[in-house]
Amino acid sequence: MRMRTRRKAASITQEQLAQALDLSCQQVQKYERGENRISASTLFVASTFLGVPVSYFFEGYDMAASASAGAVADKIRIADFWQSADGRLIADVFPRILDLQLRKHFLGLLRVLAGKSSPDRDN
Repeated sequence: MRMRTRRKAASITQEQLAQALDLSCQQVQKYERGENRISASTLFVASTFLGVPVSYFFEGYDMAASASAGAVADKIRIADFWQSADGRLIADVFPRILDLQLRKHFLGLLRVLAGKSSPDRDN
C-alpha cells in the first residue's frame, strides 16, 4: 500500500516503476496489492527510485500490536480500504482541503455516517 501511495504522490506510473525494478507491471500491481512479498533488494531499489528511505515502508509498523489478531485484522481492513477506488479518491482529495475547520467537519460527518459520533477523536 505504501509503495502505491508514494508512487502516486511522486506522479510515477506503474510502468516506470516496473522498468526501474526490472519487473513486469503485473508484478508491481501484485506488490502494491500485497499479493506478493517484496524482497529486501527490490524494496531498496524501489525506495531509491521513489525518493524515500527504506524505513518509509515500515513507518507506523508496531511489532507488539501486529502480534494481536485484532490489530492485524484492523490493518488488513484499513489497507483494503486505501487500495479501493473510494480510498484512493479520499487520499487524493482530502489533502487538497486546505481549510482545517472544513477538514474537521468532514471527518465529523464521516464519523456520524459510520455510527461513531465521537467528535473529539482525531484519527
